[in-house]
Amino acid sequence: ERGQIIKHPDEFLSKTKWERFQVLIMGPVMNILLALILLALVLYQGVEKGSYEDQPPVVGVVTANSPAAKADIKPGDRIISVSRHSVRTWEQFLIAIGSRPNQETQIGLLRAGMEETRKLTPAVVGQSRFQFGDIGVLPNVHPRVPSVVSGDPAEKAGLKAGDVILAVDSSPITFSY
Repeated sequence: ERGQIIKHPDEFLSKTKWERFQVLIMGPVMNILLALILLALVLYQGVEKGSYEDQPPVVGVVTANSPAAKADIKPGDRIISVSRHSVRTWEQFLIAIGSRPNQETQIGLLRAGMEETRKLTPAVVGQSRFQFGDIGVLPNVHPRVPSVVSGDPAEKAGLKAGDVILAVDSSPITFSY
């Protein structure tokens, strides 16, 4: 007859409520399972992290014309606070400075056992929405050679995996980002 809906046995609405529930719930369940599997893979492989990040923020290098150079921060200074908040590691320091681009910031430091403060404005690094602050200080760590490819100039020069690069052409080099 006209106006009557004919249900075919293979249509979704012709299934029982329990069968429809199972179909609908499987999408989110599979999304969660995929997320757990990917998370396990990423955590298993690990993330490379700088060895300096858990160390106290002792300045190794101050880049020329940086906010730190203009504020008289020198190599050997131990940064103890950013905007009156204590920082105990390079990681905490970089997060504190990174969150303050273009904002006047007070830096607490230890120099020769004496506490001093400096005011500076972190430079803006990055583009558009993803800007962060940088004052131009680097830790005193040196690049490490992760591996050497057979036949490359590094191998011919005698470099081996695990070597630490201290200088190039008598110019000391340190970590930079």
